[in-house]
Amino acid sequence: MESGELLKRRIIELAYRASSKCLKTHTAFISSPNEILHELSLSGSVDMNKETIGDSSYFIYGGDEAERAVVFFLPSYMEVEEEKKKEEQGENIALLHIEGKNEKFMEKLTHRDYLGALMSLGYEREQFGDILVYDKGAYVYCLSPIAEEVAKSLLSVSHSYVKTSILAPKECPIKKETEEKKINVPSLRIDAVISECFSLSRADSKSLIENGSLFVNGINKTNTSYIIKDGDVVACKGFGKFIYEGETGVSRKSRIFIAIKVFK
Repeated sequence: MESGELLKRRIIELAYRASSKCLKTHTAFISSPNEILHELSLSGSVDMNKETIGDSSYFIYGGDEAERAVVFFLPSYMEVEEEKKKEEQGENIALLHIEGKNEKFMEKLTHRDYLGALMSLGYEREQFGDILVYDKGAYVYCLSPIAEEVAKSLLSVSHSYVKTSILAPKECPIKKETEEKKINVPSLRIDAVISECFSLSRADSKSLIENGSLFVNGINKTNTSYIIKDGDVVACKGFGKFIYEGETGVSRKSRIFIAIKVFK
């Protein structure tokens, strides 16, 4: 697994290759790629607002609301939205559906069980993305070139015999669990919303934002007066993530009632 400065250099190298060779390139799966890109943005290597690195544009994908994802780099003639659709359809990322050969005898397995079974086949962790476990199986994102071999080779997980099929990422039926909450805020400034959502003082919420711990729709925000918009996906490092769903009313004291969906 690439890490630290080596991973940062690899990202810059892939972005340069995309623009100079006029081809699409990508990393392996990375944990919290926005944080790596934010660190690069501090040195001026990445523009997270324009989502560019030099002459290359980039996007991140690893399934819906992925914690582990791949960063794709595009030359100028490629359109980001078109390439995202290709990834949802399985161009470079596949979705493995692992289930019991006989559901009646399938034991309850954990994330660790599935990961251990995949690693025992001789693959690296960076070749796999999120592992979404449900009662009788799991959905696993992986790099497309290894999908068929994994599907053929994975015969058991823990003490259960399994079968594996290959799907397009967009076919994943499991969505990250969220809890709907209604809170009231003095304004729609991001520091005020963060303060109420995560039970922080206003000073602490401002400090988190200014220190680069806040991402809105995957883009780092250091402006504490940013006005949150319907549909914004807000992630605060160390505290959690939520989707802002909009205003629901105003109190007698002019505080604003808002609805959010918090990821569990």
